[in-house]
Amino acid sequence: STASEVFCVSALCTHAPDERVSIERAHVAPALAAAEAAVKDQAYVQKCRDENNRLRAWLAQALDAQGVPSDRSLANFILARFQSRSEAEDCDRYLKSQGLIVRGVAGYKLPNCLRISIGDEAACQRVAEAITQFKGAVS
Repeated sequence: STASEVFCVSALCTHAPDERVSIERAHVAPALAAAEAAVKDQAYVQKCRDENNRLRAWLAQALDAQGVPSDRSLANFILARFQSRSEAEDCDRYLKSQGLIVRGVAGYKLPNCLRISIGDEAACQRVAEAITQFKGAVS
């Protein structure tokens, strides 16, 4: 689990006053119970934070080495800045062709950026490798 999964799922466990969430809760009760236990385990939460921090820094450095800088982040994602909107859109299409989903943020007036969530180590390596391949193909 990533830190974001821990906190998103725990929100369903601890904030279920409306019927819609309660219905969802009935279908995924075992997963919600596990998430609630994980959030209560502060050592586990800290481990998730530490891993997120480590992988976020690693991914930012790996992309920077390919000429794709990112803003400093304390979240569960990085904001990768490409040279142009078209490069960001082309990279997004390439990543999708590789089975990797990132988020374009042109709607936030960041047309040359992609929001890349921090997953586990294997996922971060896949993203870095795919962007390296993309950058090599467009050079």
